[in-house]
Amino acid sequence: MSDQIKEPHPHDVLSGRGNYVNYHDGNEYFRKMVRDHKVDYVNCPKQQKGKFSKLIVDKIKQRNPPGRFLKQVKDSKLWYDIGEKKALDKTRQALREGAPELMQNDSPGIEDGSGHNLVQNVGETSVRPSAISVFF
Repeated sequence: MSDQIKEPHPHDVLSGRGNYVNYHDGNEYFRKMVRDHKVDYVNCPKQQKGKFSKLIVDKIKQRNPPGRFLKQVKDSKLWYDIGEKKALDKTRQALREGAPELMQNDSPGIEDGSGHNLVQNVGETSVRPSAISVFF
């Protein structure tokens, strides 16, 4: 295990569950980055999908101070950096989250019978609102 970290800073992306992790500034920024790239990720050819996770991880690490992908040591208040491979894996998973609900569609929307739109158009791509929520 690499150096142990006592206190994550606001640019760090934290693994885990709960409000502290969910509302941490770095996690909110991470989720925004994922939302910003999700439609392109889902619609690009398989051989190009890796560039999106790399782009997001690199942007986190290029912040000032640099963001890290951290996980808390069990039964401790200390954190450790999960490393590049696990950061990329977690980012790919976040990009895939809700992917089946994203779809190419040129129609203005699909209604659920009560007049509510189930699909919102984003350019030429339609996105179901529930497909945009991403948890890390």
